[in-house]
Amino acid sequence: MNMTRSLVMGVLLSLTGVGAAQALVVTGQLEEYTSPSNSFFNSVDLYSFSTSGGTVEFDVYEWGFGNTYMDSMVWLFHGNAPLDADDLIAQNDDFGGVADSSTAGMDSYLSQSLGAGDYMFVIGQCCDDGATDVVDGIQYGVPADLVSASVSRSYDYELTVTGPVSDFQLQSFRFPVVNVEEPGSFALLGLGLVGLGFIRKRKDSNQG
Repeated sequence: MNMTRSLVMGVLLSLTGVGAAQALVVTGQLEEYTSPSNSFFNSVDLYSFSTSGGTVEFDVYEWGFGNTYMDSMVWLFHGNAPLDADDLIAQNDDFGGVADSSTAGMDSYLSQSLGAGDYMFVIGQCCDDGATDVVDGIQYGVPADLVSASVSRSYDYELTVTGPVSDFQLQSFRFPVVNVEEPGSFALLGLGLVGLGFIRKRKDSNQG
């Protein structure tokens, strides 16, 4: 997988309205990165949505979904991107019940009464230092750390959203582009420098 996390800007699923009795189900994938010094960083997914007001439930099924196992965590923010830790409304890690296909208490669940307006929902990995470590799209580090890191594993998840939600969209974090030179490129560069040196030497000999 390319080191640049590529997410489609705009609509993943855009709904004109999801009633309280209806459920929106989306799937996604989070990534774990490893640096040369064996430090670990995790990506998070950011969703924007609007509501006319009411109780909205977010139910994560990750533990065992797609045969991957991650202790998930979720965060809910006021407003639109970019994220601001001061806009945090609520966060939750483990959920002891079963509200979807999940059978593990480590899958996250959040139910929140919201006023009419725009909100941001983030899903990532447990556990961090609160909202401050997810607002840039990377947990346990910053996007610049990905320049020298590589994807070590991926985690699939299913998210079920119930309540008066509209325009539920996956947003994109812009991560650094990693340019890795192929070994052959270095070899060609070396041969080119040797060739230039040989040509110059012959030219100097002819002039002498």
